[in-house]
Amino acid sequence: MFSFDTVKDFDKHIASSIPAYDTLFETIVTISDYFLVPETTFIDIGCSTGKLIETISHDGVKIGIDTSHNILPRNYENKTAEYFHYDATKYWGYENCSLITAIFTLQFIDSIKRQGLLDRIYQGLLPNGAFIWAEKVYAESGKIQDILTSTLHQHKRPYFEATEILDKDADLRKLMRLNTSSQNQQMAYDAGFKQGELIWKSLNFEAWLYIK
Repeated sequence: MFSFDTVKDFDKHIASSIPAYDTLFETIVTISDYFLVPETTFIDIGCSTGKLIETISHDGVKIGIDTSHNILPRNYENKTAEYFHYDATKYWGYENCSLITAIFTLQFIDSIKRQGLLDRIYQGLLPNGAFIWAEKVYAESGKIQDILTSTLHQHKRPYFEATEILDKDADLRKLMRLNTSSQNQQMAYDAGFKQGELIWKSLNFEAWLYIK
């Protein structure tokens, strides 16, 4: 059974699972320069191995949050961020933030708790602070959803066995709580965001930039 507590080489796994993930990663690193302000906080929700937060340079506090011990950074000696094995919906430190990221993380959180978390993210951002939110989404059309799913399976075939692809799909259905793109946008607006723009999309994966 697929689990973040057992997956090996998570960075390679996610790059192989999501088409154009490397482009998204580079885009987030570049955009971060527009928002990070010295002596403010940058939080990465669902930081996994810490690759993103360690890549982004920031003259301030950097915090990574994840619920899996397995993929949290092992090399704490050379870390540039503080890491917490914690449930993001219960984390207490959303304040004085110039940037918050949640990259394919909120889709694993119950919808009711997700809205509360988005509310806290908005409240914790400083004026002109940014929230970069990436999610896998459902298509509005069932036919298009089938096409996107099939295309994604084709993308994964060089990296995974056919049984691995299908088994992971079955396991993730029990874990993920996907929305459509418009539903996610509405949640962001309900939290208080007025400015939002799609900055990356690949099949049924997409990332949005919201500014407070």
